[in-house]
Amino acid sequence: MDKLNPKFYPKIVRAATIKTDEIANLLQSRTTLDKSEVYSFLKAFANAVQFLITHSYTVEVEGLGIFTPAIKAKAVDDLEDLTAMTILKKSVNFRPTAKMTTRHKSIGFEKANLDVEHL
Repeated sequence: MDKLNPKFYPKIVRAATIKTDEIANLLQSRTTLDKSEVYSFLKAFANAVQFLITHSYTVEVEGLGIFTPAIKAKAVDDLEDLTAMTILKKSVNFRPTAKMTTRHKSIGFEKANLDVEHL
């Protein structure tokens, strides 16, 4: 890093992590459902998405985005060598809807000096 000409980058100002219980409170206040019904739905919804992803489905949640199963694997020279052991990482990709992406434009940020030498 050039100490005479430092670079500055925007950094997202992150608020606290909101957990399922707090989301249930928020949704309960915006619907006719009570908190336990909302909480039960959220848990069932999460389980359903997990089930579908683990069975290779792409899941689209209207207004939120698309969840897609993904893997990172090493290449092999022979088809016989292609096994589950060649999979290095399993993950889920998330692609937000256009509306969600547009709303991201209002996320707050702060100025940050990226000092990679002290990370």
